[in-house]
Amino acid sequence: SPKQLMGPVGILTFSYRIVAVRPLIYYAYFLSLISASIAVLNFLPLPPFDGGLTLLLLVEKIKGSALSTRTQEIIAYAGWAMIGALLLYVTFNDIIRSFFGG
Repeated sequence: SPKQLMGPVGILTFSYRIVAVRPLIYYAYFLSLISASIAVLNFLPLPPFDGGLTLLLLVEKIKGSALSTRTQEIIAYAGWAMIGALLLYVTFNDIIRSFFGG
C-alpha cells in the first residue's frame, strides 16, 4: 500500500525505534535494506536516475540520433516533478504517521 512507504522522517523515526528496542545488528540489517532499496530506486527508468539515462541511450540507439535538447529537458523536468511529488507525498505520510498516529 502507498501508505506504507517511508521517507526521511519515517526512516528516522523507525531507526530510532530499532536502536531503542533491538540489538545493534537489527539496525545494521535495517541500513542494508535501505541501501538495497536505494540501489533498486536508482535503476528506475526516470531521467534523473541511471535507469533513465539507460532508457534515453536505448532510445538514441533505436532512433539513430539523439533526442533534441528541448525534448531531453522536458523529460528531465517531468521526471523531477514526479520524484518531487513522491517525496512530498511520502513525507506527508511520515509526518501524519509519526506525530498524529495515523
